[in-house]
Amino acid sequence: MAEIQAIVSKLNEAPFRMNLRLLDLDEKSPVELLEVLRVVLSELDPQHDVDPQTEDPEARVARTMTFLRLMKFQLPNNSSEAAEKFRQGLLEGERNTVYNVLYWILERLPQLQKRAYLARYLAPIEVPQDYFQDENFVQYMHINEELKAEFKRVHKAVDQLSNTDARPDELRRDIKQLEEERRLLVERIHGLRRINDEKPGFAEMLEATKAFRLAQEDDHKQIGRREEQRMLLQAADARLQKVRERERELQATAGASSSPERIVEQLEREVRSLVDRVQVELPRMLKVRRSRLKELDHERGKPQRSAQDVTELRHFIDTLESNLGDVRSQLDKTVKDSGDNRTMMYLQHTRGASQKLAERQDTMDTILRQQEELREQIAMKERSMEETMEGGQKFMTQEQKRNLVLKLKEKSTTYKRMKKELSDQDAELVVLHRTEQLLKRQAAKLDIDVSLLEAKQGVSGYRDTKHRLETAAEATAATDKEKARLIEDITQHVTEMQRELNGRKRELQPLMKQLQQERQRCREVGAAYNERKAAFDQVKVGLQLGLSELERSCKELEAECFQEESKYYHTSSMKAIAEAKWARVQQEEKWRHGEGRLMRDFQTYMELYNDKLRSQQDLSRQLRKQQQDIRKNEGPNSQQREMFANMHKLLLAKKQSQQKQLDGDGDYKEDRRDGFNGYGVSALAYGRTVGGGANVMTIEQGA
Repeated sequence: MAEIQAIVSKLNEAPFRMNLRLLDLDEKSPVELLEVLRVVLSELDPQHDVDPQTEDPEARVARTMTFLRLMKFQLPNNSSEAAEKFRQGLLEGERNTVYNVLYWILERLPQLQKRAYLARYLAPIEVPQDYFQDENFVQYMHINEELKAEFKRVHKAVDQLSNTDARPDELRRDIKQLEEERRLLVERIHGLRRINDEKPGFAEMLEATKAFRLAQEDDHKQIGRREEQRMLLQAADARLQKVRERERELQATAGASSSPERIVEQLEREVRSLVDRVQVELPRMLKVRRSRLKELDHERGKPQRSAQDVTELRHFIDTLESNLGDVRSQLDKTVKDSGDNRTMMYLQHTRGASQKLAERQDTMDTILRQQEELREQIAMKERSMEETMEGGQKFMTQEQKRNLVLKLKEKSTTYKRMKKELSDQDAELVVLHRTEQLLKRQAAKLDIDVSLLEAKQGVSGYRDTKHRLETAAEATAATDKEKARLIEDITQHVTEMQRELNGRKRELQPLMKQLQQERQRCREVGAAYNERKAAFDQVKVGLQLGLSELERSCKELEAECFQEESKYYHTSSMKAIAEAKWARVQQEEKWRHGEGRLMRDFQTYMELYNDKLRSQQDLSRQLRKQQQDIRKNEGPNSQQREMFANMHKLLLAKKQSQQKQLDGDGDYKEDRRDGFNGYGVSALAYGRTVGGGANVMTIEQGA
């Protein structure tokens, strides 16, 4: 029943939207059920969108079974009879078979959509072995495998990107900001380089700074590694402490009772407690954490508030609280001044009712949370019960189906009768509504008259206050009644669930006995496996020792071979060098006896080297002679250079003096031959004598 309801619910949702009811699905013929199955399969893969009237039924069944096998559907393969029965059910549209396939697909629709999409590109291709004799075909198959691997890599990367919390706009802003910062840093670095490149020692300082920065980074990495190692050490210590505590518990248990059955029972109890923790406590904690994370994400998505905004909000809250206190004090003062004790009593009653309402609301919230937890536990128990059953499937029998049809017919009759009653009540409601409007108008007139009378008597607002208090009292009573009813319903549901759980426990007793037998058989098989594995390990160790000995001897022989080969190549090289020298000596002897020449000007190497030696000796003698001449003329040449420097200073001083006199009165005349005032330079003649003498400068004194 639950599976059929799930099928109808899924078919009424997107993307199918068939608007079915349980009765509609039950009344469908086998052909119509196959059409529903075709629509569901077409949603996964368009290749199933084929007209059933033009397609061979056998081809349709083969295509459907191939697709289900590709989607990892557990086809009946325990016997050929079961497989044939399943195939015949798909061929004829047998109800249970179609329901089984529909329920399995609709419960896993998102995962199967993804798997069907991937199967278009990654499904293996069945190729006869004869085709692999062709080299081109083998190459194409390799290319196909490489493309599949590339597709897997890209698809995983896309999934990772789609699962990240980062938004594209935020990433673009971050990238733009980082690029701008990078540009500014590059410009700053270039500017610093232009400024400091010409400074002496900048390269050394840059290298030292780089080394210092690398050392700092290494220190930070070492600190991070040390912190990581410390955390790993703490985790290892915690695990060691748990293992030691576990060891002490086992020793205490073994000391108290050495029975293996007791130990196994204790381990089973611990496993059950851990399973309960994983299935109950951890999902509840995970739900709380996820809700908290959702709240934090919602708060993070809001605009960030500054300290000034927080201060303004706090000031606003303080103002509201102050106004509320003023209103309450003014209300109390007004009530006291009026001298009406009943108003004070009603006010106190209202406050008490509000406080009780808040307490009952908290109690109701607690009960609702407990109810939600109990529902989750029931759902998990039901899932575990379905998993323990064969294949996790529960289908209705023919008797159950007939009862369901009868119930639906009765409900349809009841629905029609109640619909008729509803139409009668709607007609009566129109009359009552009109009467209510007339009474409201009369009541409004009476309220105005009473208000005027209250104002005249000095008790304005008395009826409104009384009405509000009565309304609050009625609401409180209704809330209390509703909460009591809700608590009774919850208690009844819990009792029913406990009864159902006890019944299912009794049903599971045979399965538990069978499970114990299977565990005993598992222990026997495990013992045999451990025995054979021990023998295998012994043989493996012996073979590994022999292999390591052979590898060691092989490495020694290989090293010896490399050494001998190196000696051989060294000897061969020395031999080739000696042969070349001997051939050169023999050739030298032939040239000395007149059999050929080395060069046009030299007959042998000895003559060539003797000529080079003489040339170097002549060059050495010339250089020594030049060195002696330089040492001999060093004093006069230095004195002459100093005289020329003094003369240059004197001429500059005369030029400056003449310029000052010309700027003063302009009475001086220049004689290009005699100079200024009879003194000057008549000629600066630079030339070289025929014999190669030095430059000559002559200074003459005018008349």
